Amino acid sequence: MPSWRSPSGRGLRFCLILIGVFILGAWGLHALGGWTGALFLITPACILLIGVFVHLRHLLARRPVLRLDQAGIAGAQGPLLPWQRIARIDYTGLPYAAWLEITMVVPPGAPDPRSAWTWRRRSRQRIALSALDQALHAPVLHAALRQHQQAAPEHARALDAAHEREQQASDAFHMHLDTLSSRPWAMIGMMGLCVLAWLAGVLAGMDPMTPTPDALYSAGGNAASAVQAGESWRLLTAMFLHGGAVHLALNMYALWEAGRLLTRWVGNRGFLLVYLASGLAGGALSLHFAAQLHVSVGASGAVFGVAGAVSAILLRSGGRYPIAQRSQLITSMAIFIGYSLFYGFTNSGIDNAAHLGGLVAGVLLGLLMAGHPDATTSATQRLTREALGALLCLAAVPALVHTAAPAARDLAHFTANLHEIDAVRNSTHQQLQRIEANRMRQAGHAPGSTAWLDEETKALQAMLTVLRSESGRLAALSWGSDDPVGHYAQAEIAHRHALTEQIKVELEAMRIARSGAPPSAELAARRKAVQASVQQARDALNRRAAEIGLVKRAP
Repeated sequence: MPSWRSPSGRGLRFCLILIGVFILGAWGLHALGGWTGALFLITPACILLIGVFVHLRHLLARRPVLRLDQAGIAGAQGPLLPWQRIARIDYTGLPYAAWLEITMVVPPGAPDPRSAWTWRRRSRQRIALSALDQALHAPVLHAALRQHQQAAPEHARALDAAHEREQQASDAFHMHLDTLSSRPWAMIGMMGLCVLAWLAGVLAGMDPMTPTPDALYSAGGNAASAVQAGESWRLLTAMFLHGGAVHLALNMYALWEAGRLLTRWVGNRGFLLVYLASGLAGGALSLHFAAQLHVSVGASGAVFGVAGAVSAILLRSGGRYPIAQRSQLITSMAIFIGYSLFYGFTNSGIDNAAHLGGLVAGVLLGLLMAGHPDATTSATQRLTREALGALLCLAAVPALVHTAAPAARDLAHFTANLHEIDAVRNSTHQQLQRIEANRMRQAGHAPGSTAWLDEETKALQAMLTVLRSESGRLAALSWGSDDPVGHYAQAEIAHRHALTEQIKVELEAMRIARSGAPPSAELAARRKAVQASVQQARDALNRRAAEIGLVKRAP
């Protein structure tokens, strides 16, 4: 029967956790800047509901996951497959899915068409085990093999021989790989450079979790305006920078998983070629898209290239790899690449152009170097293929750079304006804090007394002077009509203007109190109106601030 300790149970919990994270993030973005940013997180949360429905359907079904007896084997919904018609039984287990792969006997000369929906051969049937407790998967497989051996001994003997050959091929394959590749020092070196770049940024004052666009730009982030101004080195440095610790950790985990496989197949030199070429190609393609307007950072393009190379080698040279391992690896790579691209297309802040550029470069290099693990491939042949791959990279990357349209935004000017706005905000905040601290020190006078009114008036006038002078610094900045930093600066100026009007009303109230006259209804109405104006200006400022999330990176 279905179990919550099954892969479907884990998948359901994972989907629910992600939905909760997305909802909390959407709530936070809505509180900061309205529905515009929140919709980018609500959309994937709604899509994840499909996964919740699929897993719940498996778990809540009140029927057995599979039937296994002397007659044959069947899934929860599929037909009974007689043992005498089964040629082989294989098991595939993934984090959130598992199944038995049943290969049926096809008589000589009989057709074996593909399914129009799944594109699998009709002779290959799957029995899903996703809703079955993980601890029962091995006993189920052993029971199926035992029943198959008893009911169809001739097929079982052939299956045992095939499994033994595959195990021997797998052992020989891995022994051969061990002779071809040394320790993955190239992969470890690239990971070390990424971590060191992040640590250096943190030590230099960069926010470890959410560094600002101007900080990443100053550190060497990719931007079309800078590359077109002659700073081509940014294509290289950007692949070692990351938009925070989470961004770094996700990329390093993916690189560790795919990089070890690629290093074993193509060696450290081949890994370096794929990693650097894919990262450069991804950065160059980004110049046509995200880097036109934003700072682009991350090793994602290089990681996609490594995953693409692994997939290409598996697909082209499948006959040389153990079939069970090949199937699982291809499935894992497809899930990683597909989910990452889907997440990038449905969320803002993701540079999918870099992902696609790196993926295409990695696939091409993988196809070129697919013969590496073959014992018949000489060192000269491997070196020739690597040299050809390097030449292709040297031709493609400059071509992508030179064909990019002129940058839609000057990031140097953009980040300078953003830095100036931050400086003005910090300066204003510090000055207002000093005024407030002095105001508290002078708070010994009785409220309403002449001395108290004098001190309050002096403090409010000082605040008014600070707001006016600092607003002048903001007004002196220049920006384009569609520049989000310009909109942010204008919202900041409007907020300061509303605060100025509020202080003026308070000064008028002080003047009336000093004269001894009672507060008028008109003054109360002005106070209410100016408070509403300040709140509206603050909300608008928060919305504009939410739009300044301008660092393009991967999940």
